[in-house]
Amino acid sequence: MRTLRCSRGVLGVILSLLFSLGGLAMASAPASAGTKWKVAASATAKGLDKIAGTNTEILKPVKIEVTVTAASFVQWTIYCHKGGKLIMLPSGSKTLTAAGSVQLKFPKSASDCEPSASAENSGTGSIKLSIEFSGGSVQK
Repeated sequence: MRTLRCSRGVLGVILSLLFSLGGLAMASAPASAGTKWKVAASATAKGLDKIAGTNTEILKPVKIEVTVTAASFVQWTIYCHKGGKLIMLPSGSKTLTAAGSVQLKFPKSASDCEPSASAENSGTGSIKLSIEFSGGSVQK
């Protein structure tokens, strides 16, 4: 009987660890993994410390993110219109050590937003910077 209790206890600990590790793996998945993204604007740069920059206007966006294809220092600004009012949002920056993306925060009921972004290449190869969005459309 004693070994059965010990085995159940060990089994409980193992299952708890597996569930908690599975939860961590799920929590570390990108929040945007299931989102269908469209490219609103993009730019490229080649060479160490070269800068790619772009901007666009997106009507009724649901999500906006800045994406780069290689390690770079990324900066962005965004302002939106909501109910006839101009809303200036804090600009931001982030150093990405590999390809990745940064999701931009903005008022969810904005009628349109105008993001601009730049990325300074951290390597000698080329990088592509994209402003991507879901929902809405690009102002042409």
